[in-house]
Amino acid sequence: MQKIFLTIAFYFFNFPDKDLTYSLCEFLLALLECLIESEALNLKKKYVLIGIIILVVLCAGIGIGFVLNRSNTVSDGNEGVTIDKNAQEYEDKESGTDNAASIRFPGYPEITVSADQNDIPIVLTNPDVNPCYFQFTVSLDDGNPIYESEWVKPGDAIKGFEMDAPLQPGDYEMNISIATKSLGAEKTMNGGNVKTTLHVAE
Repeated sequence: MQKIFLTIAFYFFNFPDKDLTYSLCEFLLALLECLIESEALNLKKKYVLIGIIILVVLCAGIGIGFVLNRSNTVSDGNEGVTIDKNAQEYEDKESGTDNAASIRFPGYPEITVSADQNDIPIVLTNPDVNPCYFQFTVSLDDGNPIYESEWVKPGDAIKGFEMDAPLQPGDYEMNISIATKSLGAEKTMNGGNVKTTLHVAE
C-alpha cells in the first residue's frame, strides 16, 4: 500500500526540483504510515483518512499538472501560437500595402529561378509595425500549396523556402496567402493575398 501511494505521489508531484519531489513524497509516506500504525483510530477511520489523503494528492497533482502544462504550451507569451523556426529578424525596406485594419502586407517583385532549382528566393516578411502574427501559404496556378509556414512575428521573415521538386520551365502565377492572428487576444484579423510571377528558366 505504501509503495503504491509513494508511486502515485511521485508521479503527480514530479517537480523539476527532484529534491523537493522526494521530500514531499517522503512526507506524505510518513503521514500515511502514521495513520496506519495509529492505535487511536479504528480500521474504518483509517481507511477513510487514507482515502481522503489519496484524493487530495490526486486533486492537487492534477491541478499542478494542468498549470505546468498550460505554462509549457505558451509560446512567445501567447497560447496556441507556434512560431516558425526558420523565421529570423529582418529589416523591411519595402513599402507594402495597408488594409482597413491597419495591417501592412508586403509586396513581392517577380522571381526568376532555373528549371533545376528547388529553392525559391522569396522573403516572406511580417513588417514590424503590424499588430499581428503572419502565416504564409504559397500556391501556384493550380491552387495547390507548395509551401506553408508556421506563425511569423512582426519584424521577422522567412528568407526563402524549398519545394519538393523543381518546376518545368515557364511562367507561373504565384499567390501568397497571408493569415493573421492578433498578438494579445489571438483573434483572427483581416488576411491578405499578394500575387507575383515566378519565371522558371530553362
